Amino acid sequence: MILLQMELISSTDVVRNLCKKMAPPLVTLLSAEPEIQYVALRNINLIVQKRPTILAHEIKVFFCKYNDPIYVKMEKLEIMIKLASDRNIDQVLLEFKEYATEVDVDFVRRAVRAIGRCAIKLDRAAERCISVLLELIKIKVNYVVQEAIIVIKDIFRRYPNMYESIIATLCESLDTLDEPEAKASMIWIIGEYAERIDNADELLESFLESFPEEPPQVQLQLLTATVKLFLKKPTEGPQQMIQVVLNNATVETDNPDLRDRAYIYWRLLSTDPEAAKDVVLAEKPVISDDSNQLDPSLLDELLANIATLSSVYHKPPDAFVTRAKTASQRTEDDDYPDGNEKGYSANVGDGGASPSTSSSSVPYTAARQPSPAQVMSAPASPVPDLLGDLIGLDNNAIVPADQPAMPSGPPLPILLPASTGQGLQISAQLARQDGQIFYSLMFENNSQITLDGFMIQFNKNSFGLAAAGPLQVPPLAPGAAARTLLPMVLFQNMSTGPPSSLLQVAVKNNQQPVWYFNDKILLHVFFSEDGRMERTSFLEVRSLFHIALVYCGAKLSKPYIMKDHTAERSSSMSIWSVMFVTWRSLPDSNEVLKEFPGIMVGSAETTMDRLAASNVFFIAKRKHANQDVLYFSAKIPRGIPLLIELTTVIGNPGVKCATKTPNPELAPLFFEAIETLLKI
Repeated sequence: MILLQMELISSTDVVRNLCKKMAPPLVTLLSAEPEIQYVALRNINLIVQKRPTILAHEIKVFFCKYNDPIYVKMEKLEIMIKLASDRNIDQVLLEFKEYATEVDVDFVRRAVRAIGRCAIKLDRAAERCISVLLELIKIKVNYVVQEAIIVIKDIFRRYPNMYESIIATLCESLDTLDEPEAKASMIWIIGEYAERIDNADELLESFLESFPEEPPQVQLQLLTATVKLFLKKPTEGPQQMIQVVLNNATVETDNPDLRDRAYIYWRLLSTDPEAAKDVVLAEKPVISDDSNQLDPSLLDELLANIATLSSVYHKPPDAFVTRAKTASQRTEDDDYPDGNEKGYSANVGDGGASPSTSSSSVPYTAARQPSPAQVMSAPASPVPDLLGDLIGLDNNAIVPADQPAMPSGPPLPILLPASTGQGLQISAQLARQDGQIFYSLMFENNSQITLDGFMIQFNKNSFGLAAAGPLQVPPLAPGAAARTLLPMVLFQNMSTGPPSSLLQVAVKNNQQPVWYFNDKILLHVFFSEDGRMERTSFLEVRSLFHIALVYCGAKLSKPYIMKDHTAERSSSMSIWSVMFVTWRSLPDSNEVLKEFPGIMVGSAETTMDRLAASNVFFIAKRKHANQDVLYFSAKIPRGIPLLIELTTVIGNPGVKCATKTPNPELAPLFFEAIETLLKI
């Protein structure tokens, strides 16, 4: 609606302000899912063809991310070409050059071709574009070289007689050409500049050896290039070559296009060589920029259908909708035949209807006028500026565009302070929600520039933690902050060696260098919701501390030694006779003990609730002398159980923690986690 109405606005200041306000909503769409990004990009492609100033300063948001799907990357390339200008071309070329070294061949080809299209579009940037293409040719990657030759041919057509000095470099790659379009492009260059290439006849002759087997595209170009060579260098070598080519093109081929062109050349050369020069060597019109390839009338029609399938297909609706039902035009009289809105009665007091009123005599709004009594009783309400509120033009809007709401949630540890990150501050911590592990991050921009294009990567670690998807962070204006939850996966990025709690993280954006910082993996984040061990299950496993007890309800005839504990005669031991039997599967060496002298348990119930919130589940409790002994169970991924004993004197400092698990090398990480939970 705004795009269409801008056509009717004569004030350039109003149009400029509208364009400025339209940029942030469009940019925001590019932080959504790839499918939504694609639809948004197809619409943005049309918008920038009509109003390039809307996103002229936002080209960085279209830089391709490493994990973008190929269909999103291709659309971003097209928009970057349209937004390329003398002001940002250096940045764009660096980006295209990086794309040209990726592994996706189709994307690499499009990136190389994009460099050529920028050269054709921007006169003053052509030389820089050619320099980048020559650097790519030196890489000697076959498909990169061939694509570079194709676009350089177009650059020669756009700027004739300007960059011929690079032809020698191109000729060094003749042996690598095996694609029809690349061959045809190189042959065109040789023919067009035959008088400046000393061994042009030798180069063309190398192609003529396989003339019958070449595709029509190459044969046609070879025919024309050989004729050009003959007209520019009518020596013995080219004379023999032209005879061979004309003979092959007229006698040995069934292609009518090739045969007809050969006959025309033959007759021109045999009757009037000067006329042949005028025809074959005539000055050709230069090619023009094709970045805005849509016809203006078609573009206007597509913009009228913005946000529909038409703007995604880039085709008018009648090109793909064949069974559209045409709705009859409804008039005001059709809706309100008596001049009144449905549901309203007229002249209720006298029980009659008012005379019918046609739309030609009474304005449409007359049917909506309230009665004088309604006007007196209803307080006047201000009419909101819906357009201004919609796109942020209203200064009284509830949430101004330049004052984003601060993210909510518990505070996170600062891992990259603003003093280290050139104004960027990152706070982060691993978290567990609904059985899923996330990396909770807060980004705060204390710099003077907008930061965008955030990406994250994790180094190899003991649990193989890796991002399950792209980092979703909107562009951050100066002073803004954003909070996000990044889903994580396990066992994708495993490191070797003993388990470690170290998590090394790298974060980058489009404006700053890569930032590295360290985080700590807390084991309780991995405690799963199914880690509860029932008492009946406990009967089937070994006692955590080798307690050998008798049948339920029996009293011990003498003290029983349990490692460092003595069980006195007591009828209360009947509970433990049910709880613990021998678990022979694990050796004693799997039991690890650690003391926390500075931690105090104020209440056993509070500690149970606190641990249960982190999936450390209470099993049983017993009293030993003046000490309380609490037993818990937990489970980490891959079904690894943890059996836990906490011994303490309630209300006094000092907690003794013992754990037994099939993986005792995890004990240090477990003690870090349990200490954190007990200190909360």
